[in-house]
Amino acid sequence: RYYTKVRLLIITQVVDKHHPVLGFFCGWIEEFSKQYEHVTVIGQQCGSYSFNKNVQIVSLGKENNLSKIQQVLRFYKYIWRHRKDYDVVFVHMIPLWVILGSPLWKYLQKPIYLWYEARSKTIALRMSLWCVRKHFSASESGMLLRSKKHIIVGHGINTDVFTYKADAERKQILLSVGRITAAKKPLEILECFKHIESNHTLHFAGTTISTADKDLQNRLQNTIEKYELRDRVRIAACNYQDIVPMYQQADILIHMSTTPLDKALLEAMACGCIVVGTSVGVQTAAPQQYCKTSEECSVKLQQYINMSEEQKKEIRETMRTTVIKNHTLHTCIQKLHAYMEES
Repeated sequence: RYYTKVRLLIITQVVDKHHPVLGFFCGWIEEFSKQYEHVTVIGQQCGSYSFNKNVQIVSLGKENNLSKIQQVLRFYKYIWRHRKDYDVVFVHMIPLWVILGSPLWKYLQKPIYLWYEARSKTIALRMSLWCVRKHFSASESGMLLRSKKHIIVGHGINTDVFTYKADAERKQILLSVGRITAAKKPLEILECFKHIESNHTLHFAGTTISTADKDLQNRLQNTIEKYELRDRVRIAACNYQDIVPMYQQADILIHMSTTPLDKALLEAMACGCIVVGTSVGVQTAAPQQYCKTSEECSVKLQQYINMSEEQKKEIRETMRTTVIKNHTLHTCIQKLHAYMEES
């Protein structure tokens, strides 16, 4: 049954369950469809998906290499064409769509809400906050601009998908998940790993997007060769659906990202993968695993590697419990729905 007769419009970057970075958002759409009578989704780029009958997907055509101007024209066409199909607007991560759509949505009397979780203070973000009724993030660090409209709701992790198997055999793998980009600090992770004295291997599960990312991956590959670690370090992209078994098999996730409360960090914790790192996300979600420096991180990694399986099991269960308590998908979407309905 639906909790409300209100209909929702979602604006998002990607609708594709196989996308290595944004595949998770299909789970969000599915959960929203349980809360609203009808959900219209405008994606900049659309691929493979399957939703309930009350979900309609339209694409701005980025997957077909349409220009930015063509995408903007499509955006205006769709928000006007579907104006009778939605009552509330929810924009995910892209403040520019708030700015572009705001004049028409104000005219149509459609309240606007923004989800934003990133360490940024761009002009577009500042302007978008003037236009929205409320803006949401997973953590305090996910929204650096202070506002009375800001609401923290936790992340939306599907703990029915990201599951912990207590009896599963863990491999000697240290994992880094996410886009190969400067914010994720892959070179620092490699520097940390080279001091590890064990048979563990390091897997970078991620892909590149920009030219700068590709240059960084080349530097990372060259550094691996320099340290003679080619037999112990692997770089490979993976589909979103393939990441769960990786979390379930890996021993430890190394997280040094400069981004806020990273979704990958919580997904790993939900799967019982121990996290260690220098990021604000680790400091927030798993403070006992937080390290101030990469040198301290290397020492702590070695300590965890040397722990007994019983000791590790206790840590894994605690991490799983933390995610269930604070960051489940169902609870997050329920909170978003409640705040958007009450205002």
